[in-house]
Formats: sequence, C-alpha cells, structure tokens
Amino acid sequence: MFGNSSKNTSELKVETEKKKLSKWKKGSFGCLGIILLFFVVGIMASGGESKTVYSIGFTPKQFQEQFNILSKETNLPIVMPDLKIDEGEVQNVTGHRFSDHLFLSCTINKKDGNIRYATLLYNEPDRSAMMSNSMEKRIAYNNDSQILYAVRSQFIYTISPELKDSDGMNAFNLLHELGATSSREDLKKIDKEVKQGDKIYYLYYSKAANAMAFGVRNEKDKSFEKH
Repeated sequence: MFGNSSKNTSELKVETEKKKLSKWKKGSFGCLGIILLFFVVGIMASGGESKTVYSIGFTPKQFQEQFNILSKETNLPIVMPDLKIDEGEVQNVTGHRFSDHLFLSCTINKKDGNIRYATLLYNEPDRSAMMSNSMEKRIAYNNDSQILYAVRSQFIYTISPELKDSDGMNAFNLLHELGATSSREDLKKIDKEVKQGDKIYYLYYSKAANAMAFGVRNEKDKSFEKH
C-alpha cells in the first residue's frame, strides 16, 4: 500500500514515540503509560494527524476544569489534577489514573491543542465479589463500582453538557445503549457506537489493553482505529 520510503519513515516515527513514552513505565502514570503507549503507536502507525484536524471541542485544561466544576456541583469526591502533556512527533498525549482499574487516555492535536480522542480504559469489577465472605472484597467491589459509574457519567456530562440532568439517567441511558450495563461475560463481545450531537461515543473491548475502552471522538473523524 505504501512505498518503502513512507513505510520506513512511519516505522522510525513509531520507534521514536516508543522511546519517548517508555519512561511512563517508570513514571507517575505507572501502567497507564503502557496503555497510552499502545494507543499512540496505533495512531502513528495508521498515518498520524491528517491535514484536517478534528476534536471533541476541549483542550486538556478545559476538560480538566469542566470535569472538576461538575465534581464540585455534584459533591463527587473525585478531582482531576492538571494533565501532564507529553509531546509526540505527530500528536501529543496525556492521561490520568483514577484508580487501579480506571484510566483516562487522551490524544491531542498538535495543530490546535484540542483533544482528538478521549478514552476511559477500565476493567469491570467482578460482581462475584458481592457474594464473597470477605468484607474487604465486598468493600473494594463497591468502591470500584461507584468510582467507575461516577467517572463515566462525569465524562459524558463534561463532554456533552446538553445531557446533564438531575438524576443521572441520561448518562445511564447512553451507557445502556452502548451495552456498558451488560454482564461482565458479555462485555468482551461489545463493539458499539452511539451518535450524540456532533460526537460519537464508542465502547469496545481492547485486546491490546485487556480492558474495556469507552470514549468519544468527533463524528467527522474517520481516522480512529480500534485496537
């Protein structure tokens, strides 16, 4: 499909990104760096940033500020710190770890500084823990479940404020339409998209990250590839 020179250039850029991002394996992001590395390399290998750039309408700073404003309004004890942006050859990336099972991954356009894709990567808590004799496991399950639902809802209301409601049903309905409320066993079979305004919300199982990927992109952006 590509000539040798183009292919070699692409491979060199990917290798450059790997070297730059490899420090995340030891840095503050921990294993999130490995997941972000995968997404960035996937985007680089598929051609990187085109002449026309699309976004979800937020810079990382705007996204963080709006997320925290909603957290304060809803008394959600989850605050997103300033997002550290890591420079790439073609696109920039950032991320945040909410818990051991929930990560935010963002790809950022170098041209305008806006977020191109925002993805929450998570492992669904094991519901069998509710039947465990271990109080510690039951508490951990409840905490993980509450954080997961709260962050996913807040993610939706931050990006699509027109959906904001008083009882959280709009977020629940969108997640339900995507299949996010399916059983743990069925989640790995899910690959769905839902249009909301000028954005596309998606949910699928990422084999590379071994996690569910719930995120959003601009409806006109056809370059997004699922890995």
